[in-house]
Amino acid sequence: MDCMQVNELTTENAVSVWLRSGGLDCCVVLHHCQYGGNIEDEIAFLERVVESDYENVLLGLDANACNQLWFSKDASGRRRGEAGRRGEAPAKFAIATDLLILNQPSQYFTFSGPRGQSEIDLSLARGWRGSNWSWEIRPDLCHSDHNAIILVAEGGAPHGASAPCTEPRYKMTEQGAALVAFFVKTEAEQFGQQSYGDLSPSKQVLLLESWVSAGSASTLQRKLPGGARITWWNDRLQNLKDRLGRLRRSHQVSRRINSTTTESLGLAYRSKLGEYKKAITEAKNSDWRRFVQEKGSIDPWEVVYRICSGRGVSSNIPRISKANTPYSSWSESAKTLLAKFFPEDPNSVAPLPLARSGLDSHSWETSEVNSAFKSLKKGKAPGPDGISNILLHKIWYAIPCFVKVLLDTCLQKGVFPDEWKIARIVVLYKRNGKDPSKARSYRPISLLNGMSMAELLLQ
Repeated sequence: MDCMQVNELTTENAVSVWLRSGGLDCCVVLHHCQYGGNIEDEIAFLERVVESDYENVLLGLDANACNQLWFSKDASGRRRGEAGRRGEAPAKFAIATDLLILNQPSQYFTFSGPRGQSEIDLSLARGWRGSNWSWEIRPDLCHSDHNAIILVAEGGAPHGASAPCTEPRYKMTEQGAALVAFFVKTEAEQFGQQSYGDLSPSKQVLLLESWVSAGSASTLQRKLPGGARITWWNDRLQNLKDRLGRLRRSHQVSRRINSTTTESLGLAYRSKLGEYKKAITEAKNSDWRRFVQEKGSIDPWEVVYRICSGRGVSSNIPRISKANTPYSSWSESAKTLLAKFFPEDPNSVAPLPLARSGLDSHSWETSEVNSAFKSLKKGKAPGPDGISNILLHKIWYAIPCFVKVLLDTCLQKGVFPDEWKIARIVVLYKRNGKDPSKARSYRPISLLNGMSMAELLLQ
């Protein structure tokens, strides 16, 4: 990896470095926005970053500001106070400059110290966008009041391309959808219909998705991959974890003020950390013994034997072969399937722009939109945004004016947002004796976002 400091973007409150690794160039900027300072000065610095010649930029901000766009919890009323007011400027700046906000809902706070807890740290990206961003707060890795944030981008897309993120999946019921819709309604009313209408269609889509994502994270139970469940966690571990966190923060404060209790607090913290790790090991071992006794008493040669012999995970789906030689990775198989399903047409031409004559003042009738949403089947699997049709129905009834503003804006501007042109491809095996190693033995199903389906029904 090559690394070099970027002097023109390094100030008293900011450190900027240029990195190059694996064919990717990226400028990483870490900036501290002073609390109580002029937020406009901070925005001016961000404008310099955005206007720089670096195509790919990652911005880590100690913004000292809260806003719903980066899922700030309303801790101690901070969103309604000075931090909330400060958050309006960077939020508008991120939307206006099309910066990608990487923050995700979390049970932890980005800032957690003696002065309180809040989400005042903001992670932004411009240019290169990973096909799958993960953003995680790790309190166990930090040594200050600000918790560590781990950012991982897997895959990638060229500059200017929009790469969908893998959305968390939640258990969706009618009652749960109603709770999320109420959350979305609250956020929408706080944002304001006029402000929402001033945004471009793509930004309206992204903002609506952010409200839904935040509402789902705060009200619904998340589905874990493969139905996995943590069965060994218990109240004792949670209490130990909470006490360990309090000791860590006390130790940090004592170090900062050079207190005489620093050494004793450090010893207490390390002792409690050892107790916590030992308790986790005991809980896991106890849970494993329970599992073996429960499953092994039924048939010791089934689940328990397969796990112990390393055969616990198996798959009957082979990789696609080329000339009777299987590809070495699933990504190569996926590319082959996509090429088979959607071959490029050398004679294709760019689509003509939509005619906008006489549409500037046109809008959809409420009855038309209502009919389109009623036509969406509730049992249909969601698209890349993860928003089910059950939830879309509730959102339409909760904020019909906002949804209609979005659809009317698309009509008046003659655009179909790029976010609605992305589909999740599900591959189904045809069976009936078909060779599973051949691409022709599969057929695709394209899952579109529900909002895009509603727009298509209106068209």
